[in-house]
Amino acid sequence: MLFKHALNSHPKKEPYMPYEVSAYDPEQLDRCMAHIPAGPATFGLTPEEKEAAAQAAGVHPDMLHFHANRQEVDTGEFWVDRYPVTRGQFFRFARETGHEIQYNGWLVGWRELTGWLDCTESNHALPMVGVNSEDAAAYAAWAGKRLPTEVEWEKAWRGSDGRLFPWGNDWQEHAVRRNPGTASLAVEAPVGVVPPAGPHDLQSYGQVLEWVQTIFPPRSKHGRAGRRPSNCLLAGGSFRHTQDYSFLPSNRAAWVPQTRAYNFGFRCVSDTAPLGLVDDPGYRVLRCDPVREVSARPDLYRVAPIRLVPYPWPTLAIHVPWLPESVWALDCPEADWEIFGGANSWPQQSEEDWRVPWVVEGDGQVARYERHRGGKRALFEAWVDGDTVHYRFAVEGLAPVTPGSFCFKTFSPFFSSQERMSQVRLEGDRITRCCDLPLNPHSSQPFYWNLGEVPASGRAAFLSPDGQARLLFPEGPYTASGNSWVPCTHICRGGWGPGVKPKDIERVTEGGGSFTFQIEEGPR
Repeated sequence: MLFKHALNSHPKKEPYMPYEVSAYDPEQLDRCMAHIPAGPATFGLTPEEKEAAAQAAGVHPDMLHFHANRQEVDTGEFWVDRYPVTRGQFFRFARETGHEIQYNGWLVGWRELTGWLDCTESNHALPMVGVNSEDAAAYAAWAGKRLPTEVEWEKAWRGSDGRLFPWGNDWQEHAVRRNPGTASLAVEAPVGVVPPAGPHDLQSYGQVLEWVQTIFPPRSKHGRAGRRPSNCLLAGGSFRHTQDYSFLPSNRAAWVPQTRAYNFGFRCVSDTAPLGLVDDPGYRVLRCDPVREVSARPDLYRVAPIRLVPYPWPTLAIHVPWLPESVWALDCPEADWEIFGGANSWPQQSEEDWRVPWVVEGDGQVARYERHRGGKRALFEAWVDGDTVHYRFAVEGLAPVTPGSFCFKTFSPFFSSQERMSQVRLEGDRITRCCDLPLNPHSSQPFYWNLGEVPASGRAAFLSPDGQARLLFPEGPYTASGNSWVPCTHICRGGWGPGVKPKDIERVTEGGGSFTFQIEEGPR
């Protein structure tokens, strides 16, 4: 059994097959590795190189803070997979070992959009995604390999001559399949779709973020490592990234090593050559369509209704028809409210803790629950009003709760930026992107984002690259922040996340908010 606890009634995405391959053999791909000789390697970027990349992209230099810092290092010899591990390889491992991937609250939303659970043979040449570092390490051990260190991974792509990209110092558009801004969240290209790159002709550079073992833990701008430094990070870029600098081999992203997402993959290394080393497995990509873009539907705006679809635990899915291939998952709440388990309690805790008695009315226009236990009560209600979803909550007999315990997760081709590009602050006609702002100086998490305090006259929002689609949060004042792995958003006074002092966090017994999904006929 590969996937465990797949408890939901939401339809799976139909597979989309815009490609054709030949001679796919997962066993051969496991033995298809390149030799990397012992010796020196250039690792990371200089401050000047980071500054130049930020200036070229028109973003704050802090957006490259978590790119590795320049060092000259040495490694022993090793062998590295020429291709990222594919679904067919991973499914073979899961069948033989019984390895399970637990479906939990963090996967709600994107699993339904990406066809991630589709194990049919036609999908086997796609890179395996949705794995965390523990899944990747388990596969590597089964195959007699291990995960590369971040130094080894970067050396395999850059060699020892100091090049910035695998192919040289200048950007080459044909070398990766990057996101034009509204690409589907689904992986729809097989491995080997782009030309081999780097001094060792490795395949599929920048197709998925790849798990690596951490040698130099990321540090905040104040120089502090995280309270629990991660033993693994994600390196490189992926099909979801839009910016040149995201495809530098020095790029590092992470939250916690247990996190899974639609663009997390991996490849393995070995300290010795595999038995029956394969230099060329004969595998070829015969055809692959261009990156599939998703378009907004102005014709459906305020015509087709928004639908609210709850899960059995305290998570509410929001489907907006004029923004196709998108799901918003509101964890209400995400963490426990004392005896009432939050969305993250499922499925680890008992069903009594996380099961929610949802009531849905008006064909998905209203969703509410009321939970009782031991004289304590928690209430939540959401309702649709045109292009806006409103919600309110209250607790009785419980200690005051923070509105920041509500997590609003965005899975959308229009807004799901792991580069802090779509998160914006609106103040009249002024738009400030999160990537224009400095990082929170306390955060050592590369995926963390923070718009800071939103003034009373402004509001936090998500903005599509063409400006046509907008997701508006309530008017301020409050702090908007979250993690960019999906991304998720927390709205509350006093802030949420790294660097926030508990005494500054707002706590209430009742409150509410809203999310407005707007679309315009033309670019702003």
